[in-house]
Order: sequence, then structure tokens, then C-alpha cells
Amino acid sequence: MKNYILPVLGLLGLGYILTRPDKKGLSGLDGYFDLSDIETTDDLKKAYYKLAKEHHPDTQGGSKEAFQELSNEYEKLLNKLLSGEGLNDEEKANEIKLDENLREAYFAIMRFPEITIELAGKWLWVSGATYPIRNELKAAGFQFAPKKKRWYFKGVDSAGRGKLTMEQIREKYGSQKLQTVEDRFLRGPKKKVNSKKLVAALRSVKTCINKR
Repeated sequence: MKNYILPVLGLLGLGYILTRPDKKGLSGLDGYFDLSDIETTDDLKKAYYKLAKEHHPDTQGGSKEAFQELSNEYEKLLNKLLSGEGLNDEEKANEIKLDENLREAYFAIMRFPEITIELAGKWLWVSGATYPIRNELKAAGFQFAPKKKRWYFKGVDSAGRGKLTMEQIREKYGSQKLQTVEDRFLRGPKKKVNSKKLVAALRSVKTCINKR
């Protein structure tokens, strides 16, 4: 009798896995993303930035069409996840706009070689060979932190981060390397930063920060 119990329980377990409810309402949205690895917005963002390096039109093998599809899917998933975080409409819209601004800042500089781009919480940090592209970084809304010898783009205002070391920032907010100096995935000639578009994005950042 015992020999039959485990197979039956195994089948019941498999049946549950195949039919268990989708608590986050993400079913039907898995094209580029492996939803089994996504539980939070942080999980989704990490997956997105990794996939963006593969599909962005400025990278080897990437295309405008694939990147647009990826971004559309990401935005739908992000919207679903934020809906389950108990935010009101204004807070949700603010989080979405902050996310858009961070992505805009990242994509404005990702084509430059020999730099490391790190996402810690809702700030971007840039190190490496940044002096030759200092004007481009300024145009994209980045500021220089002399003590840390890094450029930063702040998605949200946080006066306390200036007193923390990078290790303390990583420990407190988490960290993801979006690009390292060893990456050699970019292609094509360097493009000029769209100043008008970035100025509009920066104004949006200030508006979002003031709402928090």
C-alpha cells in the first residue's frame, strides 16, 4: 500500500502546481520574462535590465522592435505588481514615472564603454572612465560625488546617502550591476544625447521627488 501513496501524492502535487491560482495576476504576460523567478518589483527590474542589455537596439543582436516588445511587457508586469502593493492611484503613478526616469537615464549612457553602471535602490551610480563623458553625464541629469568619485542620478531625494559609503548604500538598498567596464556588447557610432527629452525627464524627476 505504501508503494502507491507517494506516486499518488506526487500526482496530486503536480496537479496543484499546474492549477494553483495566480496570486499576482501575471498569467498570460510571460513572453520575455520567466515569471517563476518574479515575486516582487525588484525581481522584475533586475530581470528587465538584464534582458535590456540583450535586446536594446544599441547592442549586438538587439533591435528596436524586440526592445519595444520587452519594454511593453515589462510595463504591464510592473503595473500588475504595483497594483498589489496597496498604493493609491497617485502613489502608483509616481512610482511608474520614477521608474521611467531611471530607465531613461540608464539608456542615455549605456552605450559608453569602460564605465560601470550600478543601480542601488532608486539611484544610479556610475564609475570608471567617466571624465571623457562628463558633459554627456551632466546632460543626462547625473551629478558628481567627489568623496565617492562617482556620478549619480537620484530617482528619489535622500539626504542621508551622502554620509554613507558605497558598501553601506549597497547593504541598505541592495545593488545590481547594470554594466561593467568589461562589457563589450555595444555597437554602432556614438549618438548625441537628446537634450530636450532629458530636460523634460529631469523636470519630471523633480516633480516626482516633491510628491514623495
